[in-house]
Amino acid sequence: MLSLILIALVFQNARVGTRPSTTATPLSGCLAAGADEHFADGIDVIGKLIWPSNLIPRMIDVELEDEDGTPIDSVKSGPNNQFHFRRVKIVNPVSCAFKNYNVVISATEGLDNVRQQLSLNPNNFAGAQISIQVKPIPGAIPRNSEFVISVDALTKEPSRDAVSAFDKAMDESRKGDLKKSSDDLGRAVKLDPDFYEANVELGIQYQETGRPDDAERLLKHAIQVNPASMKARASLGQRAYELNDFQKAVDLLTEAVRLGNISSDAYFMLGVSHFKLENFTLAEASLQRALAINPGMGVANLALYNVYLRRRQLDKALVQLDTYIEKHPNAPDKEHVQTEAEKIRKVVHP
Repeated sequence: MLSLILIALVFQNARVGTRPSTTATPLSGCLAAGADEHFADGIDVIGKLIWPSNLIPRMIDVELEDEDGTPIDSVKSGPNNQFHFRRVKIVNPVSCAFKNYNVVISATEGLDNVRQQLSLNPNNFAGAQISIQVKPIPGAIPRNSEFVISVDALTKEPSRDAVSAFDKAMDESRKGDLKKSSDDLGRAVKLDPDFYEANVELGIQYQETGRPDDAERLLKHAIQVNPASMKARASLGQRAYELNDFQKAVDLLTEAVRLGNISSDAYFMLGVSHFKLENFTLAEASLQRALAINPGMGVANLALYNVYLRRRQLDKALVQLDTYIEKHPNAPDKEHVQTEAEKIRKVVHP
């Protein structure tokens, strides 16, 4: 009997940080006399998010990239839909060319990727301004659809002190100081118990730092505040998956992806949960979706191998093993996978 390949998922929570500051290079060789003092430390960029009418505004991450895609900074938009990048370098001191950047909103919670070029104005010593049109994922359920019970709860602005604590926490999180970040998120939640973003972020941090009960309490409250929260559902679904509560994982992750979550990890966990419950057709669909989002997700190939093996579709099972070996030639389990592939190959092509 052919053996099943053990599959495992490693979750990586990468955070975009701020590029370390460097000593400004004198720009007198590039700029007109008198401009040095204005440009040497960079200029501030103030932006405004423009939300479509079918989405309720919320605070989201906005990133600044170099033209080549190198991350420069990441900030959280405020309750007034504004964001602020500070001390953005305006001139390349080597080429003396004025720099261009990209302002990026990454796909998350029903929002599509947005990348808009920012060309800094060399005549604007005070700062630069930009407006970004937020775009929903086509077909995603908007936050103010029938899933949202209390629009008032979502549109209520948190207190200024709570927002200040939240912004400080996000800055500390980007710097890798999760202890201080958790403390300030806790302060934000204490100041405003219905502060949706603070509940979600603190819940996720507690989940990552070994406080699952506190994490569950906060994430469940986030769903009470915003019944359309896919982020809270995905995090609770991950927890259920890790506890081998696969039916609960299916329930939560199905709602998360229905609401627009496009994480390959979410689809992978959903697929494996369906597999464990012997829902092989749904498992196949979810795992294929995970690979469509992240073609290099080797564990999804191995999971699909198991699905096809259980369904006695050996030709499809062989394709998944061959694909895994091709994409991951240095995988530590390559020899074992090749052995299984050869066993199947002899059956499929005797």
